[in-house]
Amino acid sequence: MEGRLILNLSENDHSFFLRNGTKLYYEKLRIAYKDILDGVERPYTYFAFVTLCSATLEASLNFLIIDYYLNKYGPIRYKQYCESYMGLPFKNKLHIMPSLLSEGKLMIDEDNSAIKQLEALIALRNRLLHNKETLEAFNLPNVGAEIKDGNLIIPESKKDLEFELMIKDNPIETISKELCIKFGKALGEFKKHIMDLALSDSFSTNKMVKECSW
Repeated sequence: MEGRLILNLSENDHSFFLRNGTKLYYEKLRIAYKDILDGVERPYTYFAFVTLCSATLEASLNFLIIDYYLNKYGPIRYKQYCESYMGLPFKNKLHIMPSLLSEGKLMIDEDNSAIKQLEALIALRNRLLHNKETLEAFNLPNVGAEIKDGNLIIPESKKDLEFELMIKDNPIETISKELCIKFGKALGEFKKHIMDLALSDSFSTNKMVKECSW
C-alpha cells in the first residue's frame, strides 16, 4: 500500500499514515482504457469511462493538495491550510496545482493539448453529472386553429403540420470511443508530468508545466 508515513517515536504521540488511494483509480482506469482500445463496448462503457477519468483526476488533485500541506505544516496543522484549496472548482484545482507545488514559480501550460483535453473532460463531467434540461422554444405555423368548447379545432386542409425542433444533444450522446481515448491519454500525461513528479519531489518544467510568465 502506497502513501506517506509519518513516524513519531515519542511514547505518548501518534504516528500517521496518508494512503495514496489514487493507485487503485489508475489501475482500474488502465483496464477500462484497454477495453475501449480492444473494442469491448456496452451501452454504459463510454459514460463509465469518462466518469472514472474525472474521478481519477479529482482524486489525484485532492491527494496532491493534502500531501503538499501535510509535508509543509505537519499532521496537526495541515487541514486548516488545505481545506480552502480542496473546495476550489474542479478546473481551478487543475490550474493552480503547478503554482502550489512550486511555491509560485511554475504554472500550467494552457496551450498544451493534454491540458485542453483535461479541461474538456472536466466540462463534460460537470454536464453529465449535473445535467439540467432546458425549455426549448419553437415557432408553430399559423394554421388558423381555434378552440371551440374546450377542443382544439384545426382546418382539414392543415391537419399535417410541419415544424422544426432544435434540441441540443444530451451530453451523454456526445461521448465517443475517440473522445475516451483522448481523455485516457491526457490523464496518462497528467500522471507522468505532474502527479508522479510531485510525489517524487522532482517537480519541474515539462511539456505541461512552464515557468511563470509574470
